[in-house]
Parts: sequence; structure tokens; C-alpha cells
Amino acid sequence: DVALFAHVLSHVEYVPLAHYHGVDTLTMSMAVTLRSIASGEESTDVVRKTIAIHVLAVNDAPTITHRTMPSDNVTYFTNEDVPLYLDGLVFEDVDRHDSMHVHVWASGGTVEMFGPSPGILIDARNSSMARGIGERMTSALSASRILFTPPKDQFGTFHVFVTAVDQSEATTVRQIPVHVAVVDDPIELHASVRLSGSLSGTTHVKEDTLLVVNGLSLSDPDNDPSSLVVVVVRCGHGNVSMVIPNTVQVVGGGGGGGQGALQSGHELTLRGTLLSLNMALRDVHYMPSTNYNGKDSITLVVGDVGDVGDVGDVTSRDPTQLHVYLQVTPINDLP
Repeated sequence: DVALFAHVLSHVEYVPLAHYHGVDTLTMSMAVTLRSIASGEESTDVVRKTIAIHVLAVNDAPTITHRTMPSDNVTYFTNEDVPLYLDGLVFEDVDRHDSMHVHVWASGGTVEMFGPSPGILIDARNSSMARGIGERMTSALSASRILFTPPKDQFGTFHVFVTAVDQSEATTVRQIPVHVAVVDDPIELHASVRLSGSLSGTTHVKEDTLLVVNGLSLSDPDNDPSSLVVVVVRCGHGNVSMVIPNTVQVVGGGGGGGQGALQSGHELTLRGTLLSLNMALRDVHYMPSTNYNGKDSITLVVGDVGDVGDVGDVTSRDPTQLHVYLQVTPINDLP
């Protein structure tokens, strides 16, 4: 039925191959068979029609994928204060004659892009420009490295935003999460006066004379007010003494009076929160041994025992130490 064929042919749909543009042809053939009524013989005629189709180019946005991770689940992991290269990202553009601009930035911390090969130019701290065509451009960008550095002493989920823009301003943006795991930071010791060993400061005190040391304090980069801290205060040739608040436990050294009283000894081991220990450290008294003169030091050793409260040997836990260097000068003693 010619009418039926005409109806079918009026609804032909042509779909070009993905990303193809140029000239294509569509050829339709129809065989018509005729039968003679008189002789019964049949003859077939073939009708062909070729149509030229011009597929116009449409600019495609660049793509950002990963070599091994699923495109919808690109995620990176690192530890607190540990920089991480976001390797494996692949930048492509099916319009291979386009140039591409890539910009990266982070919601926290810093990012830097390094281009290792010809065909890519670094034009700012957090962005790069690739110039070239075809595979050279793609390989240059995909071989570049993005270095993410998390904010100091912070943890949680941060996001690196990667934007690829082609020469026609078609834009692709990927938000890539970076999970930063918490790391327990060591307690920090501070001396507000020039007593720290790192400053090579030496304090002079006369033989058999009391010295009061002020300005010693502790801080925790993790900012955990409930964390328990152990601090050891010791000297080599004499005694150290402090007024211990009721909230601080004396777990080694000292004697008499209990909490809330003056504690004295060659070595004192205290446990408490940062606030309570800083109260105890406000005034540290040093008394050299009778008739001793020469070099000595007040040493503070601190360790974070968290909420467990097990003191153990704090010196075996990679603690923080601070030294107050002393010079005990001799005095003339009566015969």
C-alpha cells in the first residue's frame, strides 16, 4: 500500500552519533514489484533517494572525572595537618580544538595546582591555563597535580571546588569533598618570660636563695576543656614547690597538706584540666639544695591523657618538654 509506505516514511528520525558534526547522508530505498495481469510475470523496480544532512557543531562543556573513582563519588581522605595531592582527576573536552582554563579553590585551607608538562601554564596560585589542541591539552591537564593543605589544627569535611571553562565559556564545576581525620595534638608549653631553652635564657639565683618563676602555662591545640593533662615539674639540685588547687590531683612526689596546700619536692606529678594546672603553674618556687652552686634547671614535662586518666609514665608518650635553665651562684658561707 503506497499510502502506508508514505505514512511510514514521513516519520523517519535521524540521530547523529554522539559528538559528531559534519556532513552525513541518509539513503532510503524502496522496491516496487509489478505483476502482469495477462502473463502473471513480475518485475521489480528499486527506487533510491539520498538526502544530505548537515550536522551543525554544538559546543560541549568540559568534563572532570577520575581515573578509578565513580564520577558521582570522588572523595579524598587525609589526616589533620597533612597535605594531600588530589591525584587521578581527568579533564577532557570532546571539542578537541578548544583551549581550557581550570581554576581550583577550597572552602578551607589552601590549594595549589602544579603543571608538570609543556602545554600548560600556571597563571595564579590556585589556577592554571592550558593551551593546545587534542590529546596534548587533555594529557597536560590530567597530569597536573592539585595540592590541598587543610587548615592548621582543624578537622572535618572540607571541599575543593574545581572549575573547567572552555574558550566558549562552557563551564563544568565539581565539588570534591576531602575528609580530614582528627589527630590528637600534643599539649603546648609556654613561657612568657625569657626562660625557654629555645631562647638560650639562663636565670641566675644565689645559693640558698628562693627563686619564684612566673609566666609558665599550658595550652591544647585541640581546644578540649574536658581533657585531662599530666604535668611533671622537676629540678636536679633542689626542690620545686607550688600551691596546688583543690581541682588538681598530686599523683607523684610532694608531701603533706593534700590538695589545696603547698606541695614541695624534687619532682611533682600533677593531673588536672588545663585551667586548674595553669592556676598551679602561676608561681613555681625553686629552692636549691643547701650550699649547692652550679648549673641546674626546672623541667616541665606534659602529656595529654585524654579522658582515660591513666597517668603511667608520661615521659614514654612523646611528651612536650620545657626547660628553665638556672645558674646557682655561690655565696660566702661563714666558717
